[in-house]
Amino acid sequence: MVADRLTADGVKAKPYHAGLDQKDRAKNQELFLRDEVHVICATIAFGMGINKSNVRFVIHYDLPKNIEGYYQETGRAGRDGLPSECVLLFSAGDVVKQMQFIDEKSAHEQKIAREQLQQMVHYAECAVCRRSELLRYFGENSAAENCGGCDNCLSPRSTFDGTLAAQKFLSCVYRVRESGGFGVGMNHIIEVLTGADTEKIRRWSHEKLSTYAIGKEHNRQEWGAIGRELVRLGYLRQTTEKFSVLELTEEGRAVLSQRKPVTLTKPVAAPETKIHRAGEISCDEVLFERLRTVRKTLADERQLPAYIIFSDVSLRQMARNYPLNEKDFSRISGVGEKKLREFGEIFLCEIAAHLQSSPRQIFADDTFIAAAPAPKPHLNTTTRETLKYFQAGETVESIARQRSFATSTIYGHLATAIEAGEKINLNQLLNEEEQKQIAAAFAKCGFGNIVGTREFLGNKFDYGLLRIFRALAQKK
Repeated sequence: MVADRLTADGVKAKPYHAGLDQKDRAKNQELFLRDEVHVICATIAFGMGINKSNVRFVIHYDLPKNIEGYYQETGRAGRDGLPSECVLLFSAGDVVKQMQFIDEKSAHEQKIAREQLQQMVHYAECAVCRRSELLRYFGENSAAENCGGCDNCLSPRSTFDGTLAAQKFLSCVYRVRESGGFGVGMNHIIEVLTGADTEKIRRWSHEKLSTYAIGKEHNRQEWGAIGRELVRLGYLRQTTEKFSVLELTEEGRAVLSQRKPVTLTKPVAAPETKIHRAGEISCDEVLFERLRTVRKTLADERQLPAYIIFSDVSLRQMARNYPLNEKDFSRISGVGEKKLREFGEIFLCEIAAHLQSSPRQIFADDTFIAAAPAPKPHLNTTTRETLKYFQAGETVESIARQRSFATSTIYGHLATAIEAGEKINLNQLLNEEEQKQIAAAFAKCGFGNIVGTREFLGNKFDYGLLRIFRALAQKK
């Protein structure tokens, strides 16, 4: 249902759950890994073994059943080290669905599951640093009180003097137990406070209590939030049996007898402003998208997930540093000797093409100013050596064999030479019919779209060849 709604709104989404047959699940997972689909709407059936490093968002559409599960699921985002968003959509009504699942378990399992669910609800509603809360849950302590990343630290929630509200709620719990000798659940306490006329209230004569209808200044939702925070603060204890009841703790009794002040938090409000996260890599976003397109094309050709070619971190560094030769490209994170040899020329080609039509951007403290276009490439020794062989009449394949380079590298040398002002005889590389085909493809797809041009031509020509043709055409 969620995937269908997203798709109808123009977001590429697919479902993944146990109700699908194995073939559909595998297909949808593969589409997600290859960036064909941007969103996977999954149940817990979507396994932890999905090694996709560039997940930017994890959104919990339903309440996780425990903190351990929540922690693992949020960890599926940002594995490439870039900042990511984890959003939990929560309302108190979500607990009902989880309780239905818990009721299907054995008595012993139910007690544990209810306790875990309480902890999850407390985490969702807490007003303190969420990172600190997670660390505390797993037995660690946080050195900083403000992590600078969670909603509570970025947009601290307002507090108010909740002494009177707390006294009313705690008094109602006390009076109910005093009158009948038994405890009741959260909802019944709220019904007494708000003056509800229910069968249980009449049966137990709770309309005669001094706390009946003393809380009409708050609605049921507000009293629910107050009650849950009193549990979270330790003034009330909520049992974990099937019919959960509220009990006063020693701290709660002290609030009543000693009239201790109680500070409560206002309901959760979404952060209004986006605050920069440390570690974010600012870059030329237009170039970044172009490089993503190249990456996807290469991944599809090899039937690989896109991140196997290069991670988002690598692409963002390329779109920030504008490497124009193999030496600079090799300094990019994730570029080893093999990837330099296999993909270097293709990405260098796209970066150079981008700079021919767009100015270089200079980044400092995550701001940028437009700078002059990149200067013409300087011919290094290895490029000049390739040019000398080519001008002597050698073929690209022959030069590649003699110099122990890939043919794509040789094409790159020649393209760099053209961009530096050297003359190349295109007829040595392409016959007249091939030149016409490439010219027509560039005319249709645009000179800035070398990836689309290659696809239009059925991937018949090497990227380097297309780069050479484009460089010569643009010189003319």
